[in-house]
Amino acid sequence: MATADSLAPADGDALKKLNALLHWRLLKLLNFFRLTVSLLLFLIFWTGWFPGTLGHHEPGLFSWALLVYASIALLSIYTLARQQPPLGVQTYFQFGADIVIVLLALHASGGIASGLGSLLFVTLAAASFVLRLRMVLLLAALASFGLLGEQFLSMVEGLSAPGAFTQAGLLGSILFLTAGVGNWLARRVQQSEALAIRRGVDLQNISQLNDYIVEHLQTGVVVVDDRGLLQQMNAAAAEYLGLSGDERGRPIREVAPAIANLYGQWLRAPHRAQAPFTTADGDGVIVPHVYRLGGQRSGGLLVLMERPDMAAERVQQTKLAALGRLTASIAHEVRNPLAAISHANQLLGESERLNAEDRRLVGIVSQQTGRVNAIVEDILQLSRRESTDPERLDLGSWLKDFVTEFAQTRNIAESAIDVDMTDGDLAIRIDPGHLHQVLSNLGDNAIRHAQIGDSDKRLTLRTGQVAPGRQTFLDVSDNGPGISADVAESIFEPFYTDSEHGTGLGLFIARELCECNGATLSWRRSESGACFRITFAAPDRWVT
Repeated sequence: MATADSLAPADGDALKKLNALLHWRLLKLLNFFRLTVSLLLFLIFWTGWFPGTLGHHEPGLFSWALLVYASIALLSIYTLARQQPPLGVQTYFQFGADIVIVLLALHASGGIASGLGSLLFVTLAAASFVLRLRMVLLLAALASFGLLGEQFLSMVEGLSAPGAFTQAGLLGSILFLTAGVGNWLARRVQQSEALAIRRGVDLQNISQLNDYIVEHLQTGVVVVDDRGLLQQMNAAAAEYLGLSGDERGRPIREVAPAIANLYGQWLRAPHRAQAPFTTADGDGVIVPHVYRLGGQRSGGLLVLMERPDMAAERVQQTKLAALGRLTASIAHEVRNPLAAISHANQLLGESERLNAEDRRLVGIVSQQTGRVNAIVEDILQLSRRESTDPERLDLGSWLKDFVTEFAQTRNIAESAIDVDMTDGDLAIRIDPGHLHQVLSNLGDNAIRHAQIGDSDKRLTLRTGQVAPGRQTFLDVSDNGPGISADVAESIFEPFYTDSEHGTGLGLFIARELCECNGATLSWRRSESGACFRITFAAPDRWVT
């Protein structure tokens, strides 16, 4: 069983605050008992309901004792409400005053036979829950000595017989027993409190962890209760359904009709596979998986929404990653003999005995070894893509710097590049170096295929969001002849190229770099030219 000592510092502070709160409440409860008892004894004493019992030996002392008792109770109402003086001061003052006043009332009523000594049980029981064992035992000892002293005084005054010492001793022993048992029970209660706090912290941590995992999954998660009310929806599901804001507690038929249809179909045929539906932006298809929550009568619904194209892409990327590692190893081994061939060909080209035909062959060898070397460099670069260091960027500001640098290094006019940021400066999370490499690759392709004109924009960069408050995208397009639909599916495959000078790895590497940053690179149909879209992951999305 956990104890207060086994708790973490934060949990220990919580336990101390809880114990202090309980101690204040216990003092308030004891004060209510004190006020009630004093008023009840006043009533009995002044009405004379039980003549010859309360205060019959010294009525004046009994009256003053009850008056002080009630005054302390009334004063404590104020001090306990303000919690001033501190807890320790009020605790010792109230318990000490109870013992003294009960002993005075006991003596004024004729001694131990009056039965007022039993009021000390309540005081010692309350003290055992507030004070440590040695302090409770000290109060029990003081009360016991007080009982024996009062009995001695009563015997001297002739109010009680010597045999009453036995009764006073038994009462004192019971007070010690009350203090010990009460303190043991108090320690058990504190241990239970410590365990409850520890379990509460654990449950809170688990709940926060579950919420974090669910919220940051790319798989959409929707939970609907048996009344058809939305209970939970993560960001991915909201994006697929085109929703924004917190819609929990609302009827699912008003929030997401597509899920409401699934709910109705599931109620009619729980074991039948649900039909796919289109995302709110019309850019993908969602495959829902429906599961029952709770018991057979609950009717709660859990809907997991996946995009099959993303799943297929992940499988394809896994295969290509394995192939890439193998190819990188081969490329590394090819590099050394390739360098030797290139060097030998260069020496051969410097010979004065070569005729024109031989020099043409030497040029072909030089050109092709250069192309192979470029392929090797691209493959080795791809094999090192795992070193990703994403940062939060302001896309608009970053693009302005990129356009200036790109225009200067490519020796083109900056006016040939059109930047459209109608949605303002948008935040993304990506490795800046990877984004620079991807845009450089796409920009080079756009410049290569663009139609040159005096007033034409050869390259267009347009930013925006898939839906308000949703994922940010960046379109890179040109004014060239575009890409035919029959080859569009192959352009991202490694070594696919329509140019005799290209390696066929540019778009493949660009897509790989996007993938390792949680973004996607896709080709989009355009009325003129080619258009590639980079869709960035949300800055706070956990990529799986």
